Amino acid sequence: MAQITLNRWQTAFQDEVRERAYRHYYRRQDMWQLSMVMITFLLSLPYLTYVDYLFFDISPLFQGLVFMRVAFVAVVWAGGRLLRRIESLKAFDALIFLFTLWFLGMVLVINGTRPADQFQHTFLDILILLTVYLLVPNRLSFQVLAASSFSIGNILIIITVKEPLPLLTTNMLWVTYILINLLGAFISHQLQLSRRRMFAAWSSERELVQELQAALANIKQLKKLLPICAQCKKIRDDDGNWHQVEVYIREHVDTEFSHGLCPDCVQLLYPQLHKDKSV
Repeated sequence: MAQITLNRWQTAFQDEVRERAYRHYYRRQDMWQLSMVMITFLLSLPYLTYVDYLFFDISPLFQGLVFMRVAFVAVVWAGGRLLRRIESLKAFDALIFLFTLWFLGMVLVINGTRPADQFQHTFLDILILLTVYLLVPNRLSFQVLAASSFSIGNILIIITVKEPLPLLTTNMLWVTYILINLLGAFISHQLQLSRRRMFAAWSSERELVQELQAALANIKQLKKLLPICAQCKKIRDDDGNWHQVEVYIREHVDTEFSHGLCPDCVQLLYPQLHKDKSV
């Protein structure tokens, strides 16, 4: 049974074949998890659209925000169908990363349209960051890149678009975004490692069971009645071919033979040597 090793920094198996098997094994769960995230977003659209209406009434800005959300929903629907057909892991991760960036960019645009004295979106931003790290199935490096870019964009909006805040409040926002990213990256790292360890344990157990089943099959093969030649002692297999005893056993059991001579054969083949030993 091959040794299973994990790359702790990349949160991936060093064996690409095993990493591919792991990703395919959890593919359905990842798609279900991603679907739950998108359904939650869709359910929040009516309320978010109502908030836009309260801020901007039926204005071109309001219409633009509505169009942006509708376009995102349409693209995600098409992308979801595409994700179910993609076999390449790199393409799968890249597509999820692009959708994540588009969604986070849309949130940044919406945050930039909010009144300069409104900072309530910060709480929603923190929830979005945790969602990116804990619920969006992707590589940790893609999660960190998307979440950190979103955090930097929000900080720039607070500094350049919003009304000036007291220094203490500004520092608290900086620290909050940094801590949320560190916490999210750490938890995501541990979850991905933990899930891979579970898969490795399950894979090892399955391989061990397969080896035991193969050994039992070989034992059953040897326990049955074997046709053997009365003269040359060759054994006939199920296909009607005749084999030397050691060849037959070596093919059905993980056993190698070493050849020697028993005392009776030594006496028969080398009688003089046997007499010398007797003297």
